[in-house]
Amino acid sequence: MAVADDETDGLSARAHSLEQALLDSILATVPDALIVIDMHGSIVSFSAAAQNMFQYAESDVLGENISMLMPSPDRERHDGYIGHYLDTGERRIIGIGRLTSARRRDGSVFPIELSVGEVSDQGRRLFTGFIRDLTERQQAERRVADLQAELAHTSRVTAMGTLASALAHELNQPLTAIANYMEAGRDLLDAEGPVDRDLLREAMDESAAQALRAGEIIRSLREFIKRGETMRQPESLRGLLAEGAALAFIGVDSRGL
Repeated sequence: MAVADDETDGLSARAHSLEQALLDSILATVPDALIVIDMHGSIVSFSAAAQNMFQYAESDVLGENISMLMPSPDRERHDGYIGHYLDTGERRIIGIGRLTSARRRDGSVFPIELSVGEVSDQGRRLFTGFIRDLTERQQAERRVADLQAELAHTSRVTAMGTLASALAHELNQPLTAIANYMEAGRDLLDAEGPVDRDLLREAMDESAAQALRAGEIIRSLREFIKRGETMRQPESLRGLLAEGAALAFIGVDSRGL
């Protein structure tokens, strides 16, 4: 019987050793840090990833209070958090997780995602903390935000270029019409014989109308910029044709056409 018991104990020891080796192998490859503390906040396990993350060797932190890895004010409050949970059972972090900050050996503070769990080992209450360093993620998020801002700026510049081109096109029509009406009026004044005052007045009236139209284009643009809305309205084809005809035939009688 003693031999059988010894063999059973040996098998149990080897199985436990194998389980521990497997666990150590898994923890060594997991990128997240794993820290285990007891109910007093003392560190009882510190994974390889935790050593790399916090720049401490496991031997430097075993038995030390977990608060050494925290910046203020969590550093001073942590033991109170544990005490409150043990007294009330109220879960504020355990099983929930949160975003917070941690402190490296050199004193630098970095953002982390913390997930806390609770286990029982031979009647002893332990707390496990999986910690993910968010430094690279936040840097990437800031870079994305910067790129989005640059893209928005580029879009605004492009929109301004398009808007300027459209404005130039819209203003060119009434300005060209004004110039043509003025030239027609000048031709009327330069023509031999009495000045046709009616035609000259017509040229001046049309020039004034086109100037008002140019002003309306500017006003519409200001409204568009202020409200960010496109202002569209129907135009009478008959009116547009009449306007074109008036521009084309102004002063034709004085030129003998």
